[in-house]
Amino acid sequence: MSAIDYEGNFILRFDDTNPTKESEEFQISQQEDLKTIGCFPDKISFTSNYFDQLEAYCIQMIKLGKAYCDDTPTEKMRHQRMEGLPSDCRDRPVEDNLRIFNEMKKYSEEVSHYTDSADVFRVVNSACVPKSRSIARIRHFVIR
Repeated sequence: MSAIDYEGNFILRFDDTNPTKESEEFQISQQEDLKTIGCFPDKISFTSNYFDQLEAYCIQMIKLGKAYCDDTPTEKMRHQRMEGLPSDCRDRPVEDNLRIFNEMKKYSEEVSHYTDSADVFRVVNSACVPKSRSIARIRHFVIR
């Protein structure tokens, strides 16, 4: 399956949201590897090109009650996910989540440990079980 088979475009997107782990060398090596197997992207894109749009989606999802700011410790969050248990933060009021998200955007130390999680569901033994997925974590804020 390829963009050629479906008369589409091959868009190569780099997830450049964590400046501590990105390098230009990685991007170049990925592009070189693709060339060796005959893949040539029509466009190269970066997640950072869409930060404004992603932020707007996060806010929209929070307002709809479909996302929330979560400060559950990592080990507890991992346990809740494995057991299909909802986060204790899932029922936090929308207004509180919007306030926390705005603080996250400022990279306030007070909320640096939060993630923005989306409500999703998975089917387990024919039952619909709530599950949360992190959709945004703000570790660094880059002003361009």
